[in-house]
Amino acid sequence: MFIRKHFGFSLLLVIVLLTACANPISLLSKAQPSPAPTESAPAVANPTIESAPTSVPQVTEASAATVPVEITSTLSSTSTLTSTDTTPALSITGKVQSPVSWSLDEIKSMPIVNANAKNAKGKVEAFSGVAIVDLLKNVVILPEAKDIGFLNSSGKRVSYSLAYIQSCPTCLLAYKNKGGFVLVVTGVAQPMAINGVKEIQIY
Repeated sequence: MFIRKHFGFSLLLVIVLLTACANPISLLSKAQPSPAPTESAPAVANPTIESAPTSVPQVTEASAATVPVEITSTLSSTSTLTSTDTTPALSITGKVQSPVSWSLDEIKSMPIVNANAKNAKGKVEAFSGVAIVDLLKNVVILPEAKDIGFLNSSGKRVSYSLAYIQSCPTCLLAYKNKGGFVLVVTGVAQPMAINGVKEIQIY
């Protein structure tokens, strides 16, 4: 009887030990008291941050840059232009205080003198032009001057005594139909003619 009780007690002990070995954590958890519940702070919702509206500058299309424009004026078709030829047609140079020159229009505005003289063929012809003495009135001739020469565009020169030309009111630079001047010297037996006179030289 005693052996049976002892055997039963031993078997119970073995079962308890096996159970403890199989689930030791559960036994420990049962043995330790559970911590007291703590009151957690209520969850705070994330605040919504409203950003201030950013003022966006209004973009407008830039106006075109002002480009300087050159303004040229044109003459009306009804405008009347008065053209004056100022190209020197004749000049006096040499032993004068100040050389002088004239355009063809300026010379034609001077008094016209008519004279009859022999032409290059020896025949008497009527000429019209400006008196050489009238041209010489526009310059101051230096005292040492003795002669006067007439030079054309080709470089040819015909010379006379200055004193004789100054005393000859009918010695001319006559107008040519094709332009230019022809030297007309009256009162001499064999006048020296020259066409296309461009310069009077005092020397």
